[in-house]
Amino acid sequence: MKIRLDATVVCQALSDAAAFGYEIAAFSGGEPTMHVGLVEMLQHAQSIGLRTSMTTNGTLLTGTLVSRLEGCLDLLAISLDGPPGMHNRMRGSETSFSRMLDGLNQLKRSRIPYGFIFTLTEESWKQLVWAGEFAIEHGAKLLQIHPLEKMGRASSSILGEIVPGPEALAKAYLLALAIQQRFGDALRVQFDVFNRDYLMQQPQTVYAGEQWSLDCAAKPAAALNLIVLEPDGAVVPLAYGFSRQYQIANVRAQRFAQEFPLFLAIGYQRLLELCAGVFQKQIVPMDFPLLNWYELIVQASHACTELVPA
Repeated sequence: MKIRLDATVVCQALSDAAAFGYEIAAFSGGEPTMHVGLVEMLQHAQSIGLRTSMTTNGTLLTGTLVSRLEGCLDLLAISLDGPPGMHNRMRGSETSFSRMLDGLNQLKRSRIPYGFIFTLTEESWKQLVWAGEFAIEHGAKLLQIHPLEKMGRASSSILGEIVPGPEALAKAYLLALAIQQRFGDALRVQFDVFNRDYLMQQPQTVYAGEQWSLDCAAKPAAALNLIVLEPDGAVVPLAYGFSRQYQIANVRAQRFAQEFPLFLAIGYQRLLELCAGVFQKQIVPMDFPLLNWYELIVQASHACTELVPA
């Protein structure tokens, strides 16, 4: 049975994070619309000055729920896996696409800004132009292209066989540029990959440089710009699925406000060493231009003894 955090616990963690300088609260899943405390958590996040976003499969976006979400969401993103047949196969349901459309139509009647997160695979990159046209047709302002990662369902199923390789990433990158040029300001295209050449010049972007100075007094969030609250209450750095060896806190038993300074004082250096090790052993010798850094670092966190430099 999946663990579902109580809304009160999440709100407390959000307050702690905001006090440390974090500015954005992004809700994803699983499926966040299944949480009975979703609106309460979003409202609390905005009440303490956080910008809010949510990723959903769209199938539970009823008119009632959408009206409750108005005013407490800065952006809603609907997951999109391709045209109807491809989307349904990825979701394991023959009605997934049509139910997503029903939810989208409810959303289009609201004032909530929305976009799509397109799942990039070895197969779906060929549908990127379709995705751009679909986004424009339905009034979306964002098309976020996110490579399927070998985590969650994809780590132990046939989905793992279609995780995009370097060639698919390169082709998708060129298509993303073409889509952006075609639609201009009408659609913002975001591709969730890093350019290797850029990282070689700016390794601090992925915590692998020597320019990190830990000044926690003014804004502790500057030391770690992304944290993730997992369904079991674990707060981990950088990405979903990170090894619990790098856990910052578990909010079911601990206050994030108390544990985060301890992590920065003791555990943060281990995280920097992990990032530096992955950078030197995987990024430096790499001979292709684009990479999914977050997938690499999560995988490395579970095999850290091999990757952390001596």
